[in-house]
Amino acid sequence: MWCALVLMGRRPLLAAAFVLGIHTPAIAGWILGNDLWSVCKTPPFDECMAYILGAFDTYQAAAVVPTANLPSLCEPKGLTSYHLRDIVIKHLKDNPKERHLGGPLLVLDAINEAYPCPKE
Repeated sequence: MWCALVLMGRRPLLAAAFVLGIHTPAIAGWILGNDLWSVCKTPPFDECMAYILGAFDTYQAAAVVPTANLPSLCEPKGLTSYHLRDIVIKHLKDNPKERHLGGPLLVLDAINEAYPCPKE
C-alpha cells in the first residue's frame, strides 16, 4: 500500500483510479484482474509483461503532473520488468478475491504491497 494509504485507508488509491480512468467491473472493455491472471499465470508472459509495464508507466507519467496529486510509489531503484512481473503475478495468485477489480489497480496494489513507502 502507498504510505498515504496507511494513514487514510484506500482514498488515495481511489483518487488515483479516478484520475487514471481505472474502471469498475461494470464498464465493458477494460482488463479486470481475472483477465490479467489468465495471461499471467502461464508462459509466454509477453502480453502479461506488456500490460503490467503499461499500467506502471502510465501511473508514473501521471504522477509527475502536479495537479494529479497522486501518492508516490516507493519501488526500489534497479527494479526490473521481470521483478515487476513476478510481484504482480504473486499478488494475483495470493489474492484471488481481488481479481474482480481493475487490472491497473491490482498492478499498483502489488507494487505497493511489495515495496511500501516508509512511514513519515
